[in-house]
Amino acid sequence: MKTILVPIQNIATMASTLEAAARLAQRTGAYIEGFPLRFGIPPYLVAELATGIPLDSYLAKSQEEFAELHRLFEAFMLKHDISPATARASRPCFGWLKPRLRVKTLLEVMGELSTS
Repeated sequence: MKTILVPIQNIATMASTLEAAARLAQRTGAYIEGFPLRFGIPPYLVAELATGIPLDSYLAKSQEEFAELHRLFEAFMLKHDISPATARASRPCFGWLKPRLRVKTLLEVMGELSTS
C-alpha cells in the first residue's frame, strides 16, 4: 500500500502542494492522507496566560480551523477526481486523519504500518 501524507495548512503554497500530491497519487495509485498542521499554543499555556483568551474560546477556534482545513483538502481532492477512501474505493483515493494525534504519534503509527 502506498500512502502519501499531506500536512494541510492555510498558506499560499498549499495549492501547489496538493497538486503535487494529487499527481503523484494518480501516477502511482496511492492513498492520500491529509492532516491538519497547526502550530498552536498548548492548552495548558492558554489557561495560564494573562492574555484574556478563555480556554473554551481557544479550543473552539482550533476546531473551526481544523474543520476549514478538512474542507479545503476534501474540496481539492474531489475537484481533481480523487474519491474518498471507502471499502470499495478505487485508487487513488483520500482520507483525513483526525487532529487528535500528535505529529510524533502519527509518524510512529505510519512507520509501523509501512514495516508490516
